Amino acid sequence: GVAWPDASGAGGSAGGQAATVKACNGFEACSTGPDGTREKQAYTCPPGRDCAINCGGGLSCQGLNVTCAAGFRCDILCVGSNNFGGDCQSLAVDATEASSLNLTCATDNTFYFDLAGVLNNQGSDQVGGFGPCMFAAVRCPRGEDAPCAVTCRSTFPWPDTCAAMAVDARGSTAARL
Repeated sequence: GVAWPDASGAGGSAGGQAATVKACNGFEACSTGPDGTREKQAYTCPPGRDCAINCGGGLSCQGLNVTCAAGFRCDILCVGSNNFGGDCQSLAVDATEASSLNLTCATDNTFYFDLAGVLNNQGSDQVGGFGPCMFAAVRCPRGEDAPCAVTCRSTFPWPDTCAAMAVDARGSTAARL
């Protein structure tokens, strides 16, 4: 995987019980490797602590593979908030060993690329956003008292916020989708 700096910019550190916060803010912040490759990147939450990943900015976490820490909470926020959207498209989350997963996918951007209008040589004046979690794959925590919450919301009337998302909630007794 790729070692990105945490929210403090100092890099992740083991030890203590403070949550690890991975800030992926900005265009392709955590979706490309240090050499600029577009191949799938991986992030494993440090063991022994809760983990929060904040994805904001065009394609910031697109294609990122996340493995949540065993026995600890895992929170992922994907907000399509600029002209690129798609912050967590093709995101893969393995939270099978986590104590809980809370994935929030939200569209609040003011730009919508109307592919149909472009293909038909028509201008587009539509407003909306690319689905921040389109094609995401989520594996929920297993076992009792291991909640799995996947929230998809949009401030615009387009249904693509979580289009084609796959959620595996087998073995989870507290899934909320």
